[in-house]
Amino acid sequence: MSCQPNEFSREGREWGGGHSVFTYYLIDGIIGLADTDGDNKVSLFELQNYLQTNVRKAVAPSKQLPLVTGNLDLVMARVDPEAKQKLLEEKNPGLAEQPTTQPTLTKAPAAPPALPGDSLTLARYKLFGKALEQKHFLYPEKESAYALYMLLKDNESIAPFLPQMRDGLVSGLQDEAQKAINDYLAASPEELSRRWSYDTVYQYYPQYLEKAAELLGPQHFSFTDLKAKQLYFEGLNLRLKGEREKDPTLFSAAQQRQELVLMLSPNAPYAFNELGLLARRNGKYQESITYFNKALEVAPTWPLAQTNLCGSLLDLDHIDEAIIHCNLAIESDSLFAQAYYNLGVAYREKTDYKQAISNYRNSIRLDSNYVNAYFKLGSAYYFIGEKEKAKEMWQTCIQKQPNSPEAFNNLAALAMENGDFPKALTLLNEATRIKPNYTSALYDTALVLGQLKENEKSLDALQAALASGYKRKQRILDAPELEQVRELPRFQQLMQQYFPE
Repeated sequence: MSCQPNEFSREGREWGGGHSVFTYYLIDGIIGLADTDGDNKVSLFELQNYLQTNVRKAVAPSKQLPLVTGNLDLVMARVDPEAKQKLLEEKNPGLAEQPTTQPTLTKAPAAPPALPGDSLTLARYKLFGKALEQKHFLYPEKESAYALYMLLKDNESIAPFLPQMRDGLVSGLQDEAQKAINDYLAASPEELSRRWSYDTVYQYYPQYLEKAAELLGPQHFSFTDLKAKQLYFEGLNLRLKGEREKDPTLFSAAQQRQELVLMLSPNAPYAFNELGLLARRNGKYQESITYFNKALEVAPTWPLAQTNLCGSLLDLDHIDEAIIHCNLAIESDSLFAQAYYNLGVAYREKTDYKQAISNYRNSIRLDSNYVNAYFKLGSAYYFIGEKEKAKEMWQTCIQKQPNSPEAFNNLAALAMENGDFPKALTLLNEATRIKPNYTSALYDTALVLGQLKENEKSLDALQAALASGYKRKQRILDAPELEQVRELPRFQQLMQQYFPE
């Protein structure tokens, strides 16, 4: 369909001499411009991405987003390479991307007539329109578009306008959630950043989609699709909450939601990808690979799924295969920072620090706020002996993300190497303030305090490290910083407690 409910389908001479913008790009897409993976086939998934990207761009700043439902794996057209090449040659880059004249609207919405003796109904109708405009779809509850619609829906005087009101509300309820999915499939850095930062906006999407489905009813062709996306965001929220609260028990509930998504929408690549992420969180790396590959069967050029697959292959030490998939992700989207980051991790595992540094730097060039890339880049510099550059990268981590305990811990290690133990202690205290059970920082604190001859405090830190899971007994027994500490009876008690023979 050419647009969402409550949107206008634009048409004009600028689009092929008089087509609608939808038809113009539909024809180009099936001739071959939507064939992004170069297999001379245009799937519904490719056509959806092509239409939603180009139509939205062409009508900006107006709003029109084509609606696609069905089996996204379906082949819609087979491409004649000569016809595609001819079309490409005819295209003047940038032509028709932005209309130069005012587009024609299909039909303007009618305003309600004056309602004599029923000023309350008219007032509520106007408030409904204002609520839609301000995107107050469900909240605040008593003043939301949904609440006003429910008050008006049984009023006979408003009946002629009710379908338009319903469609406008449904469109508003589903639009942001659909945009989030579209942007996710496009590997938008802004969308990924929202997810990684646990943006609270995702909490609203399941409610919005549930109400949209309720308003349309089970017989409407969009009902199943809306319910599938509702379940998807419910599962996504459970995973994000599990990560944020470090509660893996939520992953099981999240997995159940995504499995239900696939029952309703068997070719939803975002559900396969989510199941892959959940499997990876649970340490089931081979299972995660299966899910990421299923996502790629539906969406072969999705760089995020390729990059996630690369990550799981790294988990299993399949380094060379991981490099292949990271490069495939970069072929699909040369601006995708995460692909370069994972490629850097892969080369770091091969101890090819030159390639690792190059890829970390590329990820930072594309996303200047990619904190993990700064951290890994610092580590790579450290391993090749460029410790000042390493220090600079870890300091940048802290500037961009002040609650980065790993960066504080690494800077403390540098201070220890330079013999500046008071500074190291200050940095370690900051690391354990942020992450109280940070085993590595607790152990290093024990070393620094031992070096400063504060033996009892050193034992306190060592005990905290052991209680948090520190297991390297021989390192404790060999550390020169703990030489005096090892002579204390309490040290022997700790060894017997945590390393019983």
